[in-house]
Amino acid sequence: MPDSKDIMGFDEYLYIVTAYDEDGTESEYEFGNLKHAQAAFNAEKNAKLQRYKGGEYELLEQKSEDDVPPLKKARRKYEQVHKDERKESTGQFNTRLPREDFEEINEFLKVNGIPKIALIYAGYEALRQEVERKAKEADDGV
Repeated sequence: MPDSKDIMGFDEYLYIVTAYDEDGTESEYEFGNLKHAQAAFNAEKNAKLQRYKGGEYELLEQKSEDDVPPLKKARRKYEQVHKDERKESTGQFNTRLPREDFEEINEFLKVNGIPKIALIYAGYEALRQEVERKAKEADDGV
């Protein structure tokens, strides 16, 4: 039977991701398998990925902001500059519903060619009218 390290995806190396912040601060993260180390490495702008075994370090990959293609840099800058503007002009409902309901609603919208935003506006309008009707009935004493 293989030992638990093999089952968990570990090998004989320790993988180290060293990330560098814009102010030069260095942060190190250690991983037992390459897949998780690569995911952490890919999430960083300036970083290096090394593997370690028996006192020896081997550089596997390194990247810096200078390695980023110009178009990607321009997109990042645009996103950074317009982040507040986007937050002020749009909103998002982060909500969850049971999977069955989600799939039923999605299928209905797809079959009928209705965008999700139309569902939100139609639902809002229907609820608003219902609330107004109930308020009017309460005022009329019905």
